[in-house]
Amino acid sequence: MQMASLKNDDIKQIRKLIPLATLSEGRFKQLCDGVSVETGKKGTVLFQQGDSTKEFVYLLSGTVSLQAGGVEMDRIDGGSEAARFAIAHQIPRKVSAIARSAVRFVRVDSEFVNAPEKRDSSHQEAYQVSDIPEEAGGDWMTTMLQSRIFQKLPAANLQKVMINLEEIQLKKGELVVRQGDKGDYYYIIKSGRCSLMRQPSPGAKLIKLGELNASENFGEDALISGGERSVTVAMMCDGSLLRLGKSDFLKLVKEPIIRFFEYKKAAQMVKDEGALFLDVRTPESYGARKLLASQNLPFFSFRTKANRLDSSQKLIIVCDDGKLSEAAAFFLIRFGF
Repeated sequence: MQMASLKNDDIKQIRKLIPLATLSEGRFKQLCDGVSVETGKKGTVLFQQGDSTKEFVYLLSGTVSLQAGGVEMDRIDGGSEAARFAIAHQIPRKVSAIARSAVRFVRVDSEFVNAPEKRDSSHQEAYQVSDIPEEAGGDWMTTMLQSRIFQKLPAANLQKVMINLEEIQLKKGELVVRQGDKGDYYYIIKSGRCSLMRQPSPGAKLIKLGELNASENFGEDALISGGERSVTVAMMCDGSLLRLGKSDFLKLVKEPIIRFFEYKKAAQMVKDEGALFLDVRTPESYGARKLLASQNLPFFSFRTKANRLDSSQKLIIVCDDGKLSEAAAFFLIRFGF
């Protein structure tokens, strides 16, 4: 095998790999400084079954055969959607990876990728859709992976999420979710646009609340809270959505990013670190019984009033049963808190 330094085209291709697309510019540059492109001819072994080296191996070009006990289990072609994921990433390796043609590939330190990335809330390195380079504009996956939620997921979880996503095709006017229904899926818009509507009271007309575009997501509130859908979502044009089942969403997405504290610890954080209790119950419930050093922002007001909160303030979300708190915390993480 031979090694070569990265070229601009290599860097662009590597930037779209999963989960490398979630790294900040600084971390990605640091990663690239330690990465070289390896080349091999047909028959080259990229790694052996049972190997425990903590690294992600990505195929840039060529074809690789995945074999267990000498039997081919699968093949991966460079440039394919499958090649955006690390090859057989489980450690120890369940299969051997053997080149079926001339190949180019890179090895990346998995511990570096998995290490939590500290973000200064005052630093404008946070990704917004408008910040993504023009060349990536048509790549829904790269755009989606720049979201704060996906940036916070461990690499293993992110890979499982991408594998478990199911694509569905919908026509203009079709309902995706209906207000009042139980939540069953988390949705990501791959192509097309959706409208968000709400019926304020039984028999009333639907009121349009807003629109969602490609790479935006919805549906988490009912999954986390266990309640009913609070809005109706309909397709504004033909398009395709990706959906993740409730159990996969809760296990792979929600659990890794929401932290829980006992009251004693939380109260200490309020006292010593200037944290604030944010109570997301209704004003009536809050007025009847509330914590000291708390502020009320009902969950039903989050979409219109959360921008009034100080993103540099450490917040501890509270409610009666923890469900609304989880949904509120997830919402705030999505928008940079």
